[in-house]
Amino acid sequence: MARKVVNKTGGVDTDDGRLLYGLDADNYLKIKSKEDPELEKHVGEWIEEILGEKLSDLGDLHGSLKDGIVLCKLLNKLRPGIIPKYNIPKKGQKLHPLMERENIGLFLEACKVLKIPEHDMFSTTDLHKKGNIGQVCQHMTSLSRTCNVTGLVKASISLAASKKATKIWDAYGQEEDEEPEDPEEQLKATKQRLEEADNIIKNALQIRDSAKKDMEYLKSTAEQLENEIEKLQDILRTSRTIERQSKRTLEVYQTKESQFDYHLFLHKKLGAEVQTLTIQKNKIKNILVGAMGFLLIFYLYMALITSEMQTAFIWMCINSVSYTHLRAHETGR
Repeated sequence: MARKVVNKTGGVDTDDGRLLYGLDADNYLKIKSKEDPELEKHVGEWIEEILGEKLSDLGDLHGSLKDGIVLCKLLNKLRPGIIPKYNIPKKGQKLHPLMERENIGLFLEACKVLKIPEHDMFSTTDLHKKGNIGQVCQHMTSLSRTCNVTGLVKASISLAASKKATKIWDAYGQEEDEEPEDPEEQLKATKQRLEEADNIIKNALQIRDSAKKDMEYLKSTAEQLENEIEKLQDILRTSRTIERQSKRTLEVYQTKESQFDYHLFLHKKLGAEVQTLTIQKNKIKNILVGAMGFLLIFYLYMALITSEMQTAFIWMCINSVSYTHLRAHETGR
């Protein structure tokens, strides 16, 4: 059954509660326009006639064929043994969706063997997800036609006996009865459609303007981000330059520190050498003083006449020399 359009947004509300726009909405409306409840009922009656048993719900072709069991039985009835094995649920249980899809796949593979035209065949999703029941009916029609051609079973779907429901799908996907023959009513209906079309166009323009503003905002935001990225890159380059300069400064500092340590070592070594030279200088000085004193005493001694004075003078010289050596020894320490 068709659903009404949400006129405020211009979307199409689907049977399963989804809201579609654009090409998706157009495809959905195109598929819904092919649905025909009376044709679906006639297909169900044809299947019941071939199988000799009733479907679970003649008014719900999708629910009756969804698990693929009826389809496999149908082909085995038309051509015995063409599907030797298919999934059957245990008593009181239902088939897993994957097993249902597998049964539908087995039916489709068997239809390929029967040379059903590819453009007439439905896909697994068309039936299992109720994606396109109209295509399922077309497949069944082609199957009945193929059966008559190959002489498998004298059965067919009489399309002439199936009276299509009168439906008109307007530009918005709404299901309506045929337009009244009264010109005034036609004009009124046309004006109403034009008003609805104007509202949809206005909504579309508003959406376009809003999207345009959003695009401008996104563009400005992108430009700001690019500027921020450039600033960050500049900061990164500056930090790398500072890092290189810091490394050079550290290397220079380490070199200067090594030179300072070396100079300090030389200064300490030179100080020790100066101290040693000073000590040696004092020793030499004391020795010279002692020698000069000794020479002076010696000259005085030679000038003396008496032996007593020489003896006294010798003891005085010995004491003087001893004192001089003792003092030099203490200074050397």
